[in-house]
Amino acid sequence: MKAAGILKTALRVLLGLVVLVVTAYFALMVLAMYGPRLSGGTRGKHTREHSHFASQFKAGDTNSPLLAMDWFSDHGVYFCRVSQSGNVRSARDVGHAIQGGSGISSRFSLDSTNRPLLEAAINALPPSSSKSLSKERRILVSGIRSNQWFARVYDRANIPAEVEKLYELTGAYLGWFIPVVSGNRIAHSDLGNYHTSQAGIDSFFAARDVPVAVSAGVNGIQVWDVKRGSVQDVLSLKILPSTQQEGNIAAISPNGNILAVASHCAVYAMDLKSRKLLWSAGPLEHEGRYNKHLVIGGDKGQFLFAAGAHTLKRWDLVTGQKFAVLASNQPTIKLLTTSRDGRVLLAGFNDDSGLGSSAASFAVWEADKDEPARRFVEPAISGSGISADGRLIALSTFGRRDLVLYDWRAERRQEVPLRVPYAAGSAYSMFWSPDGKRLAAYVDTYPASIVVYETTTWKPLAQWRCGEIMAHSEFGFDNSGTLLHLRDHDLSRLDVATLRSVGD
Repeated sequence: MKAAGILKTALRVLLGLVVLVVTAYFALMVLAMYGPRLSGGTRGKHTREHSHFASQFKAGDTNSPLLAMDWFSDHGVYFCRVSQSGNVRSARDVGHAIQGGSGISSRFSLDSTNRPLLEAAINALPPSSSKSLSKERRILVSGIRSNQWFARVYDRANIPAEVEKLYELTGAYLGWFIPVVSGNRIAHSDLGNYHTSQAGIDSFFAARDVPVAVSAGVNGIQVWDVKRGSVQDVLSLKILPSTQQEGNIAAISPNGNILAVASHCAVYAMDLKSRKLLWSAGPLEHEGRYNKHLVIGGDKGQFLFAAGAHTLKRWDLVTGQKFAVLASNQPTIKLLTTSRDGRVLLAGFNDDSGLGSSAASFAVWEADKDEPARRFVEPAISGSGISADGRLIALSTFGRRDLVLYDWRAERRQEVPLRVPYAAGSAYSMFWSPDGKRLAAYVDTYPASIVVYETTTWKPLAQWRCGEIMAHSEFGFDNSGTLLHLRDHDLSRLDVATLRSVGD
């Protein structure tokens, strides 16, 4: 009996141990699954660190940082730490790893120059944002200021310049909060090749004074009625001779009446209302598919500017009379555009003199003049645009998150921050709205996006994830200031005038 009792007791103990182990196992599983959520996860850890650093400082611990900065996104927590000895470290914490790709990692020591600059920037910090902010919009900044601990919260949708200065000095990655918006489709074309992508659009040109646009590419030449949401196939009219489906570029007059086309075979102009060919001329010199450019300018839209690979000419749009050769024997002409008022012409060239093979040279003409009013050179340009009044030229440089604004009349150059979404760098095609208050830029995100900026503060107002658009003009503003975007067989629009910074 005694032995049986001992055996029962041993079994109960063993069963209790098994239950305890199983319970502990499931408790650990639940803790692993839900613990990070209950504690705030990686975000919660970084938020609590700021309180911990404050306690360290008050206790006299020199391990408390001179500066701590954190902001949150779907990609993780972007953090920056500057020790009291001046060591700087920044990266991204995704919970299971510390990542440093896409230019988000920095590790160096402050020297006798940038240490005082950083301390001055800390002392210049403004008060915290007065608004209640979602986690995704918060920037937490704390540290030592005049031998006192400080803590601030700022808005990623309206980042003070003083806070941007901190990130500039530390090399930490700072991303503005940019609301994502959607355009709406206004027209669809059943014409052309359904197996093509956006790369099949060679040109897109919106008329200045009426709601009409023209596109050219593998789907042919199509005139889009923006107001009615309809599209017309020009090639089906059988008016333009010797014009193939592909390799064409097109432009349209300000009043939407005259269409200019450059194919591999010739340059043509036709009256869209009477459906008559106005004139034709020989082909533009071209190298491959893309080295042809057509734009319409002049205050009344009376000039056609046509460029081949190395030569630029000004013609009368209605008669085809050649007025002048503006440039010849040039390095490859890479871009040609006019201001919205038609009074200023901008051309960009590849240039291997002075700044290396990646440099670009530019020339600016008043539309009715034969000689350029200004020439200038910039390195490694990825994209450009000209303001509606022709005064400012916007230039984006490969690998830099800055936008160069060049006032060619005053010969004044300035740089402003190009605030782009995560993992984006340069901007490509850029267009000013007719009132000059907005600038739309294609930026190299994936999928591709157009970011709309306010042109006084250069704050990003919205990100339109509109799919793949290439380096040519597949978007632009119509006469009402609405942003148009053509992709494949669909034309969409976005009313940029209604966009406001969510941080204002």
